[in-house]
Amino acid sequence: YENKPNTVIHHGVDTELLNDEGLRRNNSILSINNDFINRDYCLNYSQFRRVTEGLSVSIFGDTKGLSEPCKSLEHMIEVYNTHRIFLSTANLSPIPSVVLEAASCGCSIVAARACAIEEYLTHGHDCLLADNDQEMRSHLEFLMSNEDEAKRLGRNARVTMQTKFNLDQFTQKWNNLFWSVL
Repeated sequence: YENKPNTVIHHGVDTELLNDEGLRRNNSILSINNDFINRDYCLNYSQFRRVTEGLSVSIFGDTKGLSEPCKSLEHMIEVYNTHRIFLSTANLSPIPSVVLEAASCGCSIVAARACAIEEYLTHGHDCLLADNDQEMRSHLEFLMSNEDEAKRLGRNARVTMQTKFNLDQFTQKWNNLFWSVL
């Protein structure tokens, strides 16, 4: 056995399917989470409630008494494309797939600075990251009142997904890894 360095393969996103149609009519804060309330320990629903109090929100996902899931993949893409801001309060997931999907669709991302998110997105370039409730609320209010900045972050997030985390690169990295061990 030859000792080889570890290889990290980051998630990939189908950026052709998850695309930006630029609709952005809805200035509500979007969140998509299944079982949001019962999974508070990792999705941080409590923080979501605190930082969005009094703000317009749109919540999707299968959460009894709170929200319904998107009706289809096409509906989910439409939801991303009609919202300007996507909020992730997740604090245990290495990188929530919904963050990458929202970024691929051109949403401006506000997220808790947790786990591996900074391996995918860069604060101030293609997202705004927060260390606490006050920062998160400030970022949300800023983007809700600054459409140009929200659009800039969303465009940059989409480019990041297209250039660094697209499905072709993801597949090629896995293939290269498999070939390297044969």
